Amino acid sequence: MRVQRFSQPSRVLPFVADASLAVILLGMLLLALRAGGLASLADPITIWYGMSGGWLALVASVLRLTPQQRAATNKRALFVVLACLACSAIPCGLFTDDILRYQWDGWLTLHGVSPYAYAPNDVALHNLSFSNGSATLPQQLPYADMLTIYPPGAQLLFAVASLISGGDAVAWKLTLWLISFVLGVTLWRMHDGQQRGWLLLAAMSPVVLLHGYVDGHIDLAMALVMTMSISARRSQSIIVSGLLLGAAISIKYLPIVALPIILVGLGRRDQGRLIAAMLAALVLIYLPFVGPNLLGSLGTFTASWQTNSASYSVLASLIGDAPTRPLLLILGLAGSGVIIARWRGQPSAALVMVLVALAVLSPVVHPWYLIAPLALMPLAPLRSVIVWTFTICLYAVGYSTYKGSGVWLEHPAALAFEFVPVVVALIIDYQRGPLSLLHDDRA
Repeated sequence: MRVQRFSQPSRVLPFVADASLAVILLGMLLLALRAGGLASLADPITIWYGMSGGWLALVASVLRLTPQQRAATNKRALFVVLACLACSAIPCGLFTDDILRYQWDGWLTLHGVSPYAYAPNDVALHNLSFSNGSATLPQQLPYADMLTIYPPGAQLLFAVASLISGGDAVAWKLTLWLISFVLGVTLWRMHDGQQRGWLLLAAMSPVVLLHGYVDGHIDLAMALVMTMSISARRSQSIIVSGLLLGAAISIKYLPIVALPIILVGLGRRDQGRLIAAMLAALVLIYLPFVGPNLLGSLGTFTASWQTNSASYSVLASLIGDAPTRPLLLILGLAGSGVIIARWRGQPSAALVMVLVALAVLSPVVHPWYLIAPLALMPLAPLRSVIVWTFTICLYAVGYSTYKGSGVWLEHPAALAFEFVPVVVALIIDYQRGPLSLLHDDRA
């Protein structure tokens, strides 16, 4: 039995935690005021930097609080989370215009046209052009020559938002925000104790707030549903877990990575039931969209796009572009196998490590790709996820150049400062496993 040795409670750490909460809340308040035209000097990138520093300080302090201090901090953190989420309801399009594509796809589906059948600039769609109140679509849509890359589950969510909003941009964003909020509350109710503390930290991260709730990336819904699936599996709700996993895969394909890890420890009968439930959900969701080009332009995206990737930049400079992508895929699969073999006894930890490793080795790394590992923090809090949630703000260096010139340029120093600490932290995670709180109150 482990003996707990409690040091004298620090009076400084609760203050640091509260100050960090204030920084995060201030950032979100400024963005909300900016959306209302009341804080025009509030630069989103500067706010992102500030919130990232505040969040890292918050996590570092919470890790060392006593159980009593942590409980008090969590009560204040819950208020801050709710206030931040309220502030995130209106602002949109700070770091991406992907939501415009969501709106266009949803508009097509609502009008009985498959978004997989036509690129937005196809003349056959001329009569479906509309204004969302701030932009005319598809005329102002980026990459209008490409088919959609979003799976049918995402398309159904887009269609629901279009139906409720009537195409209005603000109402559309609010609808998607509300869906994500409901999913977040559902996930909250599936956890308790320390898991809720980790969930609060994840919810306050600038990645989840800015790129999930503010900019409305569909990765948030995917990550929440995937985590709900894993939580259901841990409580032996096999059928529910399978249905949720199928729904998550239908929103974005990433959760397919979770399947072999979710199946670990189940008997053959339960494995079959879970897979059958997953397939049933996928069939039901995919059925309305069955037709040619069901993957849209996903092949073009995976074969040619490259953004914010240190691994790709280094390898491409050494061996050229052509062999770099298949080599990264091989390294990702091999690394995933090594991780699963080492941590199969802790499937959630294995899954998060695999997600981080695959992201490190991906040719494209956007901040919202970290939402899934963050959503899994209640089940497996890893150092690499915490570190990357902080260093990913350096993505803004390349983003600033892109907004100015229209060309994404990799900055070697920014990539090094972003990725090297993450790789080091991932190695430590692989050796030691998930984090535990300094004053762990579990027996």
